[in-house]
Amino acid sequence: AWSSEACSRFADLSESRDLQATFVSEISPETFSIRLLETSSDSDIGQVLVDEGHALIAEPPAPTAAEPTAPTELQYLDMEVGQTYKVIVSYAESPYVVWCQRTEYRTEFDQLASGMALKYASPAQIPLLSNPSVESVCAVLYAYDQTWCRGVVQSVDKDSQTAEVLFVDFGNIESFKLSELKELLPEFLTLPAQAISFSMEGISPRGGGDDWSAEAIAKFQEMTVEGVFLCKVVGEDQDGYPAAHLLDPAAGNKNIGYEMARIGLADGPVMASKPQASSPRFGSNHAPQSGSHSSSGSGSQPGSQSGSHHGSQSGTPHRTTQTYSQFHSQTQQKTSPFHSQKSSPGGSPYRSPKPPRGEGASLSFTHPRIGSGQAYDVFVSQVVSPSDFYSQLQSSAMNIDNLSAEIEKHCSSSEARKVSSPRPGMPILAQFSEDQCWYRALIKATPARDECTASFVDFGNSETVKLSNVRELPPKLINLPAQAFHCTLFGFSAEDSSPDVTSLFMDLVLEDSIRCFVKSTSRGDELPLHAVELTTSKKVSVLEALTAAKCKPPTAQRGTAAVSKTPPVLRIPTNSNVDVCISFVVTPGKFYVQLMECYTTLDRLTEGLNQTYQKQSNRKEILPKPEVGAFCCT
Repeated sequence: AWSSEACSRFADLSESRDLQATFVSEISPETFSIRLLETSSDSDIGQVLVDEGHALIAEPPAPTAAEPTAPTELQYLDMEVGQTYKVIVSYAESPYVVWCQRTEYRTEFDQLASGMALKYASPAQIPLLSNPSVESVCAVLYAYDQTWCRGVVQSVDKDSQTAEVLFVDFGNIESFKLSELKELLPEFLTLPAQAISFSMEGISPRGGGDDWSAEAIAKFQEMTVEGVFLCKVVGEDQDGYPAAHLLDPAAGNKNIGYEMARIGLADGPVMASKPQASSPRFGSNHAPQSGSHSSSGSGSQPGSQSGSHHGSQSGTPHRTTQTYSQFHSQTQQKTSPFHSQKSSPGGSPYRSPKPPRGEGASLSFTHPRIGSGQAYDVFVSQVVSPSDFYSQLQSSAMNIDNLSAEIEKHCSSSEARKVSSPRPGMPILAQFSEDQCWYRALIKATPARDECTASFVDFGNSETVKLSNVRELPPKLINLPAQAFHCTLFGFSAEDSSPDVTSLFMDLVLEDSIRCFVKSTSRGDELPLHAVELTTSKKVSVLEALTAAKCKPPTAQRGTAAVSKTPPVLRIPTNSNVDVCISFVVTPGKFYVQLMECYTTLDRLTEGLNQTYQKQSNRKEILPKPEVGAFCCT
């Protein structure tokens, strides 16, 4: 048992202080083993108790045999000879160096991207990567769309304190300050790296030689920027990487490589050498052979338009069982002089590096992947009625702010051009009449002579704008998915709507942080329509509030889940560092903490409880059947 002196000393050290808690392990859904640091002095409170003789160091329990081993290294995927895969091209340096993502992992990858957005939303709480070196796995913020991604350090320059980082889920390489590299939390090591490198089979640079022309590279990127392709692996190139035909199902399985040759930007066919049946490079369980990998030959140095894939090799890497770091320790990565934009991990479908050129040519917005059965923190951005409104993910708030700044900068520059041939479905920049600011939009209907209807894709509202207030949308501003997604309140019938109901709905959801649970998704007229349950920051069910306000009862739906009367339990991943304060102490072995990031929500909840129960003080509010575990308000 804890002594009274230990309890008193622990209270002195922890109460009314700014603390950081490291959640070491979860003992039960509501109980954690944590390590407490007093932030002003950076002292470990547990260690202070030990040093002063109030406590002993407890040995952590040994894991049982049944506990799964957490991954410690990033694994990676491959493609086997003789197989055909559905892929999305995520980055193309040239037809010889192409990176793709296999579509069967799309759902898991979307979940990983969403998880990283949530966990890294407060980057100050994530430790910096200690001792960055080649092969170090890290998390980095992609500057263009403010998205956190997984990376592997390729090189470190200690003089400039910078590092080259490969985005392992996309294939491109960017330079970062060492102070911008964050630890990759273990939970994000489970999914293998999604980017797989291959070379195009059957073609070579026009006129011989090893270097692809800038025109050929640009055309190849344009041909592969959109859509799902079939990647048919027929062999391996001279460096041991998959050699494949890339077929476009949307164009009758047109061979992209042969199309490059047909239009005069490549020579073909050129056949890659085929591996022997016993080759350990694909599908074998043999360990990789030792050997060195060095650049050789014209055009194979980093930064060139390469004639070889990644450099010659004398060994044969075992690509199906190696870790990513092991594999990359045997290869040299190259950066491209034609530096392309990375696709966005949060969007669906994924966008590839180089968008097509020209006024609105083939440009289209992607949309955030909103999964049924998932809960999101959102802002409601536009309301027509409870059965017709638009929401934005709170995790994208910084994206919207940065995008708005980029749009205003572009539209105030000489680069902003008026739209000469407006047409329905064309992405544009339009000036909103109320604030005179510029926003991304789509032309919804056939434009009149001097005006058009613009739908603002990041908010959900529409209005008629003068064509003089419309500008071309540059490709660099379309990579970020449209931020508004279409919703309807689950359990509410459009027949029950009225101006009063809509007004109450707006009072409940606008200017508030809303918890949104997606019950189902259906095909809408233009966008997917998500049926959602909404809860306000004061933990008020929006549907229940509309009903309680004597609105017409909502239409009953079979299978509608009852609203939970049990407050949700905070889910905090192990190894998380969170700012906390002590709310109640029993002993150093049993105490309660509150998350500092929840203070605003807690204040709102307290205010809501006071307002609700003060107004109802003359009514019977006695808990009808008190029992152990029942929640109440006192």
